[in-house]
Amino acid sequence: MVSKLYDGSNWKNLNGLKLWNGSAWKNSVRGWMWDGTAWKQWYPEYPVNTTAPSVSGTATQGNTLSCTTGSWNSNLAYTPSSYSYQWRRGSSDISGATSSTYATVVADVGSDVSCRVTATNNRGPTPVVSSNSITVTSALPGAPSGLTVTSSTTTPGTFTVSGSSTSATPTITMGSNSGVTSTAGTINWSSSNQSSYSSSGTFSGTGSTATSISKSGLSASTNYTGTVTITGPGATTASGSWTAATNTSSYSVSTSAATLSSNTTNRTWSLSSGTTGGSYTITVTATNTSGSALISWNAGSNATSYDIYINGTYWTNTASTSATYNWGQTGNLSVNVRSRNSTGAETTGVSGNGAVSSATRQAQSSGTFASAQTASANYSLTTSAPPAVAPSTPTNGGGTYQDPSFSNNFNFITNATFTSSSSGTTPITYSWSVRSSDFANGPWALRNSGSINSSNLSSTISIPQQGWDSDSFGAAAQYTVSATNDGGTSGSLVWTLVSSFGGGGGEI
Repeated sequence: MVSKLYDGSNWKNLNGLKLWNGSAWKNSVRGWMWDGTAWKQWYPEYPVNTTAPSVSGTATQGNTLSCTTGSWNSNLAYTPSSYSYQWRRGSSDISGATSSTYATVVADVGSDVSCRVTATNNRGPTPVVSSNSITVTSALPGAPSGLTVTSSTTTPGTFTVSGSSTSATPTITMGSNSGVTSTAGTINWSSSNQSSYSSSGTFSGTGSTATSISKSGLSASTNYTGTVTITGPGATTASGSWTAATNTSSYSVSTSAATLSSNTTNRTWSLSSGTTGGSYTITVTATNTSGSALISWNAGSNATSYDIYINGTYWTNTASTSATYNWGQTGNLSVNVRSRNSTGAETTGVSGNGAVSSATRQAQSSGTFASAQTASANYSLTTSAPPAVAPSTPTNGGGTYQDPSFSNNFNFITNATFTSSSSGTTPITYSWSVRSSDFANGPWALRNSGSINSSNLSSTISIPQQGWDSDSFGAAAQYTVSATNDGGTSGSLVWTLVSSFGGGGGEI
């Protein structure tokens, strides 16, 4: 709404109204107008642009563009009181770009960048887009730097090794050890799966296939104890397997002092030619020879992506500043990384070399196996007294036959003696008998008998004096003596005495 004044020939816009405030003329910036219905507040006109804003600056991405405000109607009713800016990429506002300058970025490459200027007065804002726009071109990217190539081969995962073997436990049975004397003794046994033995106690010793042990110089009626231990041969074969490990391309299997075979495809192992009674450990190692490399570098200026060349051949393009190359083998790797911008321009890159190695997990081991089995049995035996030995035959100790009184016909045997047995064991019972005969009357007749006990092997034994009637001359007496103990009875000593004819007495 515009107020008009008639100058006498034409109506003209009332562009500015001045009021005297008592000391100076001031612009009248608003007033009240009757619209036929109500009084409404009246403002001057919106700002009016006379020359559009313009954008200037270098089009290459990364440079700063500037925007002018353009020209605006300066009459009091139109003059702007402030300006604001909004940079635009194509038909869209650029977030945060609200100053009179703007530094182009990679996202602007290939787009038209313009600026919208908004002039504002008391009436309100008037936006005007710049009369021109600048198409942003890509700057050549700078080469990356600090290229490193390091081995990043994945370490194999965990796994377990197991194995088993069998070793028969020997059995042992103690034999009969009766009849052992104080002179010597022997213990006996029988066993299965015996490769060696050892014993402790009175009958001690070691060996391989023996099944008895002897000892001399024992004491009578004494108890002897000990233990016999049989050792079996132990296992000389074993077998086992291991679980699969992740990130593994090969396995190796090892042991010591035995013949080992393995199947790494099926993850099994077996052992032969082990030492009897030996003990072994199986070691399995997992290795990953499918090598990979970590490639990293510092960003190049104005680069939007990077081309990676492996051993002279293009591999891939990435917007990151690192990449993992799964080579699948180990060795020396040659790498070249080149910067590329949004328009596709590529620079000479940076090169580097790195060694790709395999990754080995710490070896996994099974438990030990093939230990020999043992069995033990206790022995106990008691010696007995020596067997009784029968005494030897007594010997003649001498004697006298007397005829003290011819008239009454009494005959006496006196001083009849013999020496006891010189061998055998005591106690001994000596048995004796005496018979007589005269030359006229014939056979021997028993006159007396008896026994004498002795515990002395070397003493001289005397038989009591004997007497009887004799009716004829030339009588004779006959002694029979034997010795008996637990071992038996000796031979008999037969001892004859003949009297002197005519009653004088005699001896032999």
